Amino acid sequence: MAEIYKLIPSGFSFKKVDGYNKVLPITIGKYFEHARGVGTDLYIVKHYTKLSSTELARGYVPTGAVENAHELRQKQIKLASKLDSTKDKASAYISSPTMIYQSKEDEYAMVFVSCKDGYIGCGWYDHAATPKKGLKLAAFVLYALGVINAKVDETLWEVTYNYLPYDSELGRSEVADEIIFDSMKAEVIRRNNEPTKVVRLTNSDDDNGNN
Repeated sequence: MAEIYKLIPSGFSFKKVDGYNKVLPITIGKYFEHARGVGTDLYIVKHYTKLSSTELARGYVPTGAVENAHELRQKQIKLASKLDSTKDKASAYISSPTMIYQSKEDEYAMVFVSCKDGYIGCGWYDHAATPKKGLKLAAFVLYALGVINAKVDETLWEVTYNYLPYDSELGRSEVADEIIFDSMKAEVIRRNNEPTKVVRLTNSDDDNGNN
């Protein structure tokens, strides 16, 4: 395993869903800032097997106050639907675990990778409908997921670390690794010194990427 994992803070723990460590909202928020994101974007991550699908995360990354939660909720529903409807295309395209599937339609970008028992997909709503930024941000979320689950899912780790940066819009960047581990350290400080603040779009466990 790569030496980089020694950088995980001692005693640090993640929330888990379906056996996977959840990517910290602060990690996604900081990469969004690095990518010069503005406005409010949305993301959803799901784990697909032959028998079921499980939502691993959903949230939003604002650079300001959320002005229209109802409208964002409708876009979030559409994003989830598009992610589900893209899964079959992704599984038909991915003929080996080394392959990455990407698609984009208007503001909605989808990226899928293989995991130990199926596929994991990330859908990203890019409010600005840029040609590539939504794909880049979705790929980063999967990359971060692979990094923090290296011991949980070796297939996910290998495809996200060895192939995803080269075959997606993410590209290879040491900045991504720095953000992942620096945000863990920041989360340790936050947990020790600040109360948790969560702004919800719904009653589900939405994540605010800036908190």
